[in-house]
Amino acid sequence: MSLTVVGCITFDTIDLPGQEQRRSLGGSALYAALAASISTETDIVAAVGSDCPDVTLGFAEERGIDLSGVQRLDGRTPRWHGEYWGAGLQDRRTVSLDEGVMGGLNLEVVDIGAGDILFLATAHPKHQLDAAAQGGYRLLALDTIDAYLPEYRTQLLALLPDVDLLFLNESEAKALAGRDVGEAAAEELLDRGASLVCIKRAHEGAQLFAADFALSCPAFAPPAVIDPTGAGDGFAGAFLGCLDANGGDHMDRDNCRKALVFATAVASSIVGAPGPAGLLAITGEQIAAREDKISVKVDRTAPRVSD
Repeated sequence: MSLTVVGCITFDTIDLPGQEQRRSLGGSALYAALAASISTETDIVAAVGSDCPDVTLGFAEERGIDLSGVQRLDGRTPRWHGEYWGAGLQDRRTVSLDEGVMGGLNLEVVDIGAGDILFLATAHPKHQLDAAAQGGYRLLALDTIDAYLPEYRTQLLALLPDVDLLFLNESEAKALAGRDVGEAAAEELLDRGASLVCIKRAHEGAQLFAADFALSCPAFAPPAVIDPTGAGDGFAGAFLGCLDANGGDHMDRDNCRKALVFATAVASSIVGAPGPAGLLAITGEQIAAREDKISVKVDRTAPRVSD
């Protein structure tokens, strides 16, 4: 059993209140794979430019992540510039996004179906749709961001009947579903075909919706929120990794509960340190200690009633 992550590896620039601008290596594929690799075999499909030395990704290889699907192309590695503010740094906007060499990513030379689970982490929907079309995976998970929804909403909605797990924050869920309330948006996305919908609520935790149950999980608060970049990607990767390690039945409520708790514990390590440093430093003992302090609430145990 294994997990393939299709997404981005980026050079990030981070603006935080009252602090000097930070720069680090990041991207949806990197955060998700690092988190997933705690529990299962993981490989990355992405593109980096000629400005990204081999040694830059050495720490990912040391974690056992297969980087053979990372294509090195002439040009610039993708860049993301983000700004955070508000309580717990919960508010975020994208200042700029340069997709760099990702436009040249060639999925035809990658065996997407080699992964037991395929996670379409945040990236341009063109790559996500192309990867999903290759088939061969047992379970398909999807994430996206608001910026892509105006142009690609119709195509992403058409993909939902093939999606086993959909990870979105509340604003993304509302935009994709065309609903004004988070729970109503999740129900709409289930009606559109997704098997599970996970709403990531940052410092407020996460909710998981299925046809036959709904769960909610509070966040684990680290001593300080240092940098929330990548927490949502890491949460999704940790959830999928834990699910895979426990047999991969995504419709089993107990498996989902375990994955929610594990993902919450792992994601808390990301916000408590700059860049991916927290993911690299946290130990199994520390994760277990955080899990012991997280309690999942069962919001619904009966089949929902659709309109």
